[in-house]
Amino acid sequence: MDVIRKVDVFDGMVDRDAISIGIRSPKLFALSTIYDANRELLKSHDVEGDNEDTEESLQEITALAVRFWQQVAENMPVWRKVKDQHMRAMELRQESLASHTKVMRAIGGAGADLMREAPEGWEDRLKTLQQIDWARSNPQWEGVCIVAGSVAASRQARQATKAFVKRAMRLALSEAETRSLNPTRAADRGGCRMTLTRAKTSGIRLNESDASLVKAMLDRGDRQHDIAAWFGVNGGRIAEIARGHSPGCPWPAGNCRPQDPIPLASKLPKLRMLLSKP
Repeated sequence: MDVIRKVDVFDGMVDRDAISIGIRSPKLFALSTIYDANRELLKSHDVEGDNEDTEESLQEITALAVRFWQQVAENMPVWRKVKDQHMRAMELRQESLASHTKVMRAIGGAGADLMREAPEGWEDRLKTLQQIDWARSNPQWEGVCIVAGSVAASRQARQATKAFVKRAMRLALSEAETRSLNPTRAADRGGCRMTLTRAKTSGIRLNESDASLVKAMLDRGDRQHDIAAWFGVNGGRIAEIARGHSPGCPWPAGNCRPQDPIPLASKLPKLRMLLSKP
């Protein structure tokens, strides 16, 4: 709790009650997100005070975490935009991975390795966070933490996301981390070598009418990955429409109204193509 209170961009932006952030929540982080991120950051420290031989106090550990996240916040300007109400938290979550639990854990884990490798100059290395394109539509995330337009929940995705951040910080990667960033991954299973490659694209293209429906669904608060599942496209296409890179009407556009009823994407994912079959 001290970390949340002492890091300005966290103060008032953490939902301390909900397990996960709601679609329309004005908060930027869930309490569990901050907890998991700090657990990764401080995994080599005696946070629980179980080791009587350690000379590091809880106050010193807390001060280190506060210092780290303050430096991270300086290099994540989108957090400040939400904090200062120049951008809605919902918009940031829809368009960007910058506040996602998986990214926060990756930053914490990479930070632990950074402070171990560069104990005297780790603050300057955090400036490399500004060079990362956190947009969900960034194709570099595909196969790292984005799979078929949605954020993957697997351990592999967590490892790959941390490796992605470490690489941006110019940190050495382990062999496993290097493999996790390879889009074509080979693995041995009982002497049988299997090659895992990305699936073929769906070939579905969104037209102007589809784009107007997407905008209406976004305005209603539907999640981008649910909308992508409804239309059967990659989530990056939905993110492009949300940012205004779409056919027809720019986003937002008050004079752009869908001709058809707005589908309930958040309640009926993946049913669009089934319902349209003859």
